[in-house]
Amino acid sequence: MVSAPPVKEVDLPDADIVVEGAIITNVDETDITIRAYSNVVEIDASVTDREYTFTVRNVRVDGLDVEGVQEYVPVSSTSISFVVAPATTTSIKIWNTAPDTDSFKFVVVGDNRDGPETFTTILEEINADSYAFCINTGDIISSGRRDQFQEFMDMVDDLAIPLYVSIGNHELYNNSPEHAMEFLGEVNYSFEYGNTLFVILDDSDYTISDGQYEWMDGVIASTTKENIIVSAHIPPYDPREGEDHCLNEADALRFETFMADHDVDLVLAGHIHMYDHTVIKGVDYIVTAGAGAPLYADEEEGGFFHYTVVSVEGHEITHEVVKVTSPLYTMERASNRLTEAEEMYNTTHEDLHKTRQLCETLEEKGRDMDAYFSMLENAEETLGDAHENLELARTKYANEYYRETYTTANAAHSYAHQANVMIDSVYEEAVELSMEDDSFPMVYVGLIVIIVVFGAIVVAMLRKRGN
Repeated sequence: MVSAPPVKEVDLPDADIVVEGAIITNVDETDITIRAYSNVVEIDASVTDREYTFTVRNVRVDGLDVEGVQEYVPVSSTSISFVVAPATTTSIKIWNTAPDTDSFKFVVVGDNRDGPETFTTILEEINADSYAFCINTGDIISSGRRDQFQEFMDMVDDLAIPLYVSIGNHELYNNSPEHAMEFLGEVNYSFEYGNTLFVILDDSDYTISDGQYEWMDGVIASTTKENIIVSAHIPPYDPREGEDHCLNEADALRFETFMADHDVDLVLAGHIHMYDHTVIKGVDYIVTAGAGAPLYADEEEGGFFHYTVVSVEGHEITHEVVKVTSPLYTMERASNRLTEAEEMYNTTHEDLHKTRQLCETLEEKGRDMDAYFSMLENAEETLGDAHENLELARTKYANEYYRETYTTANAAHSYAHQANVMIDSVYEEAVELSMEDDSFPMVYVGLIVIIVVFGAIVVAMLRKRGN
């Protein structure tokens, strides 16, 4: 039997293996793959007739201590492999330690759901630097499906450092936390790194239970580390004025009071798709939720794609927010979309003028054009919305806010296109009316010609009789 709390147990005929601090991701006869969700993994293994090969993933190989095995083989920067021989009973302990226990950097990302292009860019930037590990503040997928968890794990497979995740509310959609636990491990856990205690808290359902507070109290009381950092998905406050996409007032007050009373140094959160840094009751709070999900604020207010680098130097904890240019919102794409919006607006404006002139001409000929003028007024209002967004897009582009340039130019293009459709409809009907009007005098001309010809024939016949 091989088991890893809280999820998997797999029958094996000649082995008894218990894993703590990691989850089982694959068992294939004598090959066992596990993924660490803490920085300490413990394996109690008792095997009889054959050897087993273990692969442990999500560990930082260059800062690794291993006890209980004679040797291990690095498979990648975040995985190792080792063999447990037949007729062996052993306790194996694997843990990450910082090269300098009082000085290290780690990176924080959050809310990458629905933004794989942006998230991939962030992962590439993270791999280009040297960090101890990465914390994701949650909403790693959009709707809680098992295949989405697998897609996320495939994306982070090449991350060069360990990844710890605070479960988000989107991970709960369509299921209980079972899928999250299957792929990520425990949803409430802690680990120590260097001189710092890290507490990973699940508040994905917008609540924190009495049991969770008791657990946190015990974890913090038992640590000897000088720094305490807490990571949760949903923050106790909303940085945006008049918004409340956060814990309710009572739960927020209890959370903030607990953090202050327990001398927590830093709280990391996500959920609100932007960046913000606020100090509450002497505790630093960072909302870092710009890893790809649709942004919730203007760029100057923190609504930009980003990740956060946290530096620990003794008891001093500082951070730097790193803006990221999404491949979806580069300067070139923003410029092109702005040009397309301007062309659509100008074309529609010209069509509006042409169509109005045609309708005025028909009205002068006695046609009732009130319904058509009403449609043109609606189109003009929509075109006004296009103009407003176009002006805003130009301003954003001038300020080098290319994501907002693209989105506002896209809105301008959409409004102009809507107006264009309405105007085209009026124009087509007006042209038909115009053709009908032009046909009346031609009928009269035809009748006159017939009368004249008929008259000429009659006159000719009378003259012939008279002769």
